Amino acid sequence: MTKLDYVLSEEDIETTKQMVKNRNPVIACIELDMKKAEAAYVKKIRKEELEGGKTIMETLKEMLSDEATYKSQPAVILFNYEYVGKSGQAKDVLACVKWVPENSPMRKKMVYTSAWNGLRNELQKANVVSNSCFEVTDWDDIEDKMTTFN
Repeated sequence: MTKLDYVLSEEDIETTKQMVKNRNPVIACIELDMKKAEAAYVKKIRKEELEGGKTIMETLKEMLSDEATYKSQPAVILFNYEYVGKSGQAKDVLACVKWVPENSPMRKKMVYTSAWNGLRNELQKANVVSNSCFEVTDWDDIEDKMTTFN
C-alpha cells in the first residue's frame, strides 16, 4: 500500500517560504514519488525565466497543456497569482492547486487525493494560507478558483 503521509524536505519547505516571502520562484511543481513515498519539487520557474514576456498565468497554462508534462500527470502546483483588487490596487497571492486532470491514471488520482490534506499541512508550515489552496481538474477550474481573489 502506498504511504499517504508525504512530507517535504527541509530544503523544499525553505523554497516554499521563499515563494511566500519573495514571490520567486513564481511557479513550482511538487510531484509524489509513489515508490519512495516522497514529495518533492520537480520544477521551479523564476520570474526572470518567463519566456518572451509571457505572464505567470500564460506560462502555467502552457505548461499544463503540454502533452509531455502535465496534461495527464497530477501535481501540486504553487504559483504567484497577480490580480487587481476591488480598490484598483495591484495585488498578488501565492495560490496552491492540486492538479489532477480527468485523464490521469486512476491510481495516481487516488494517491494525490489521499495525500492532499497532508501536503496542505506541510505547505502551511511554510506559511501557505489554506484558503488559497484548491483542487482542480482542468484550466477552467483554475480560472474559476482565481476569481475568488478578484
